[in-house]
Amino acid sequence: MASSSGSKAGFIVGRKCKLVWDICSGSFGDIYLATSITNGEEVAVKLESHNARHPQLLYESRLYKILQGGVGIRHITVVWSGKRL
Repeated sequence: MASSSGSKAGFIVGRKCKLVWDICSGSFGDIYLATSITNGEEVAVKLESHNARHPQLLYESRLYKILQGGVGIRHITVVWSGKRL
């Protein structure tokens, strides 16, 4: 179920995706349904606070790239990871 607090709908992430609505949030970030600006594909985007006490996203993106194509691993594409300026 989508959360309505702190919605970032319409926010552009990394010049690649436009956030549609938030799917869920937790201790290590917020997950959003988004649309790719280049091809209109629906994607999931995970955002982490820039002042997170224990940043995880860079580690997660590297791990997903390593696991890509493994048995039981869904197709995951990391299209951008970085810091908001």
